[in-house]
Amino acid sequence: MFPDTKYAIVAGLAILVFSALIILTRPSQEKRPVLDFLAFVWLFTMLRPLVQPLLVNAGLIEHLPRFLLLPAIPLIYGPLFYLFIRKLTRPDVRLRMIEWLPPALLFVVIALIPYFGGGPPAPGLSGPPGPPAPRGPGFMPFLDVGMTVLYSALIFILLRKHNRRIAEKLSQINEMKSLRSAYVLLALFLFINLFLAIHRTTGTIWPSGPELNQELHGSGFLLLIVSFSLFLARQRPVYSESDDSGGTDDRPTEPENLIFQNDQIPAREANLEWKEDVPEGPSDQEVQELRNSIESQRLYLDSDLTLESLARMLGRSRHQVSFLLNQGINQNFYRYINGLRVEHASELLADPGYSNWPVIRVALESGFSSKATFNRLFKEYKGGTPMEWRRKAS
Repeated sequence: MFPDTKYAIVAGLAILVFSALIILTRPSQEKRPVLDFLAFVWLFTMLRPLVQPLLVNAGLIEHLPRFLLLPAIPLIYGPLFYLFIRKLTRPDVRLRMIEWLPPALLFVVIALIPYFGGGPPAPGLSGPPGPPAPRGPGFMPFLDVGMTVLYSALIFILLRKHNRRIAEKLSQINEMKSLRSAYVLLALFLFINLFLAIHRTTGTIWPSGPELNQELHGSGFLLLIVSFSLFLARQRPVYSESDDSGGTDDRPTEPENLIFQNDQIPAREANLEWKEDVPEGPSDQEVQELRNSIESQRLYLDSDLTLESLARMLGRSRHQVSFLLNQGINQNFYRYINGLRVEHASELLADPGYSNWPVIRVALESGFSSKATFNRLFKEYKGGTPMEWRRKAS
């Protein structure tokens, strides 16, 4: 066994196994077949750089068929990263064949690379790319950089669109739903892959020996393995099962109409399909009716309120409610609902009758589920912290 890498290999293998067990034992409501499949494929591809040194040490790698060597399997990390984020952020939209095609073609190319020279790379945690190999295919560094940059850009666009989308649907946005950890992972993925690609291309002119080269590549891939594994094990689906039908007509067939009676729903909404590209803006009466319905019933105090549940209570489609909020009130769902919650909290903080309530209780009573979110939004809307607001009022 390699004394300088065996502990890192054991740690990497343990993390992969631990992550796989977490995914397997998730509660049924958190399971998603496609997401879980992608996660297991991703974990399997990360297994290869760790298993290679063990095969080399055991003298088995020379007996494997060439197509099983998979010397450049980390090239698939980018496409798998994209597919996972794409399905995580849009569970209602099926992955298209054109999205599956790049990783499938890459896998075929990777399986054939050993037949065109290069052979298996040097043993170590550096994995398939390894330190600069004099016989490696000349196109590999360019393919590596191109795939890294392309998929990093596509993933970044997906995450930006996702953050705009959840602000239209959810009133509570935590780190798990905003996918902030995915931004950190994306930055690591881009930096490490670009660094390793540049080093593989220019490594022969660097004033460093083979051992240091191997250590650099090994550390880079181990960091990617740890980061990806923890992300796959920790991340939960962003949307609930009821939110997964976002691509269909979501008008309720039997609405839980707590505000309007069925015979009060305008005929054009009951009989005509609502179109998202309505050319004219909503009337003042429609906007005022929506505001009165939400504010008079204090629907915003429900910490689990979503655009879909609000639309059900109003007996409308969520496209209608979103259109009225964005075009009539000029705010998305998240901003509008949390603005009402902040106003409610400010009234409680200024009321002497609630002076003995701690701030966290005020936050919970106002519809917030996180004190940190409450403090951040209160300061953003009111220009000061809740405690400062209470001191001024007193």
